[in-house]
Amino acid sequence: MRTHHSGFTLIELLVTVMLMGVLMAVGLPAMSHMVKESRLSSAAYRLAGDLNLARAEAVRTGQTTVLCHADAAGTQCRTAAEAGGWQATGYLVGIDAAPTNQVIDNDPNTGAPNPMRRGEDFGFGIQINPPTATTFDTAIWFRPDGTIRDSAGRRGSASFQLCSTDTDAEGRVIEVSSTGAVRIEKTDTVIQATSC
Repeated sequence: MRTHHSGFTLIELLVTVMLMGVLMAVGLPAMSHMVKESRLSSAAYRLAGDLNLARAEAVRTGQTTVLCHADAAGTQCRTAAEAGGWQATGYLVGIDAAPTNQVIDNDPNTGAPNPMRRGEDFGFGIQINPPTATTFDTAIWFRPDGTIRDSAGRRGSASFQLCSTDTDAEGRVIEVSSTGAVRIEKTDTVIQATSC
């Protein structure tokens, strides 16, 4: 009587290992790209959430609030004359210290040493490209009626672009309308990591 042994032959084992290797070679880059896209979306939702917080606080308190590019110490708004990008020091959300007039003083004074929210570096190669060629390049002010203003007190709209230096991916654009409404969109084209 012949006994039957169950198990894999050497050839079956080699074929299985080879198929697993092919699947991993194809699947891992796609998974990595998906994780990076997810981080980019998460960062966009975080910034949009902080913009909505600034607007809600302006309406709730009846005071002008500001979301601004932080200075090197991370304690007050950076002025237009100071060098450096948003990525290096993050941003702040706070009540503006001069809410009774149209002159903006670039200082979020919350009545405490710290502003109400500090947006740190997103990490993972995610970069914030603030609006360019506009007066919103260092900050956005929300008035008590929910609308946004620039540094001269003029009403307008602004947009931020988020991209990744870590991967070629569709960036995210955060549009802030003149009424203060915040919207997130994907860019139509893939942004090259080298040009982010």
